[in-house]
Amino acid sequence: WDLVCDQSWLTTLTMTLFLLGCLFGQCLCLLVAHKYGRRKPFFAFLGAQCVVGMVTAFAPDFSSFTILRFFMGMTVPGVLASPSALAREIVGSPYRVKIWFVSTAARSMGVLLLAVVAVLIRDWSLLSLATTVPFVAFFFYW
Repeated sequence: WDLVCDQSWLTTLTMTLFLLGCLFGQCLCLLVAHKYGRRKPFFAFLGAQCVVGMVTAFAPDFSSFTILRFFMGMTVPGVLASPSALAREIVGSPYRVKIWFVSTAARSMGVLLLAVVAVLIRDWSLLSLATTVPFVAFFFYW
C-alpha cells in the first residue's frame, strides 16, 4: 500500500482507530456482560473477532483494512477482559490477586509471541489469518 514518506501517518491512524475501537468495545463489553453474564458475551465477541480477523486478511484496500481494524479493536476487550474477570469471580478472594497476575502474565506472553510471529510472517494478510484462526479453538470450551 506504499505507506512510506508522506503516507507514513496512515499507519498511526490505523493504530489510533484500533485503540478507539478498544475504547468503544470496552464500554459495549461492560454493558453486555452486566446484562448477560460473562460467558455468552465472551463467545459473541470471540466470534466477531474471528470473523473480522478473517475478513481483514482479505481487505482489498487500506481504507477497508483500517475500518476492519477499528471493528477488531471493538472485540478485543470482550475477549481479553471477560475470561479474566470470570476467573477472578470464580475463585475465592485469597486467590484473586494470583489469578489477576497469571492472566496478566499470559496476556504479556501472548504479546511477546505475537512479535515473534510477526517477524516470521511478513505478509500482513497471512499474519492476520495466523493470529485469528487459532482463536477458533476456544469455541471447544462452549
